[in-house]
Amino acid sequence: MDKCEFRAILKRLNWTYGEAASRLDISPSSIANYAGGTKIPFSIAKLLRLWVPTEESTFGLSIRTFNDAFAEGGNAEVARILRELANRVEHYGQTEGSLYDVNGNRVGEFWWLA
Repeated sequence: MDKCEFRAILKRLNWTYGEAASRLDISPSSIANYAGGTKIPFSIAKLLRLWVPTEESTFGLSIRTFNDAFAEGGNAEVARILRELANRVEHYGQTEGSLYDVNGNRVGEFWWLA
């Protein structure tokens, strides 16, 4: 994301630099630096793009497979998490939330921006 796109997104959202800083949980001086041409970190650009309304809906998920639940049979654990997620979306209408491994550890999140 370059400074032009950054400023365009802020304008489209009708956010001041202060509002952007508050919503993205970063310092106002960082926002001003980004608008002035300082390289915008990927994580901030990704968060900012999530706020922008689009014509399309977006579903995203992230699963971190670093712990014991994935040590042996990691494929089975990912499949179990995905089946549980499908149930939550289909039967309970959830559109965002955390994902947990078989041991109860938080290992990811999902979101559906409609």
